[in-house]
Amino acid sequence: MKVRIIQKLMVFALLFCLATLTFGCNASRKNINNLSNDGKNFDNHSLDLTTAMNSGDDKHTNVIEVTPSFDSLYNFADINVLAKQSDYIALITVDTVLGVSNVNKITNEHISTPYTYGKVTVLKTLKGEFNEKEIKFCRLGGQLPYKEWIKGDEDPKKLESVRAELGMSKISDKDIVIEYRIKDDIKIEEGKTYLAFMYHNPDFNEQNEYVIHGYQFGLRETEVEQNVSKQSIGSIQIKNNDTGNWERISSVLPDYCK
Repeated sequence: MKVRIIQKLMVFALLFCLATLTFGCNASRKNINNLSNDGKNFDNHSLDLTTAMNSGDDKHTNVIEVTPSFDSLYNFADINVLAKQSDYIALITVDTVLGVSNVNKITNEHISTPYTYGKVTVLKTLKGEFNEKEIKFCRLGGQLPYKEWIKGDEDPKKLESVRAELGMSKISDKDIVIEYRIKDDIKIEEGKTYLAFMYHNPDFNEQNEYVIHGYQFGLRETEVEQNVSKQSIGSIQIKNNDTGNWERISSVLPDYCK
């Protein structure tokens, strides 16, 4: 059971007036996540923090819940805008969620935004072409040890002061974890099938690895038949993350179901 101490703080803007903020890494500032593709750049990044004390059999007893908010150049709540700004759209099944990191795999530098990574199988492609059926993914959010999270910021002392305000200054680093997730976002789960909006960033992604982007709108659970290859794309049901209702892909993405 989780008991929350309602200590929600509107805190600082970590990165000011940045034209690029998400999974890549700028060489001059290791906490700037550089994305060069249009439609995937962010202007501002701020955080809300809440403490959550867990009791019972939970592995972690002290959690700082971090809820980032971004100012985007595009309205990704509009699925057609998101589709246009994505290089790949596909139905995928999650084979393995391997973990969470805040290290750019290309430069080996820490970045400010933790991401979940793993492997998926591409069932059907609506936009773009993959070289392989099995691909790697990374996606904003996840749970990360506190001592690793602060390595991604240029001013760790600033985060330490926030930790003190949350009443955790006397708790050992190894006993604190960060739960970093956009408000209303869903967790990516093994064995589930999703509609995913993606792109590849060579400054951040390894070969055959793709970013699932679009905040809480870029990953939507699907209902597919066992033999999906014989199923009409337009008849496949996808879940609306805002309403919780199921919708036909053909009704929300008609241009990609032909």
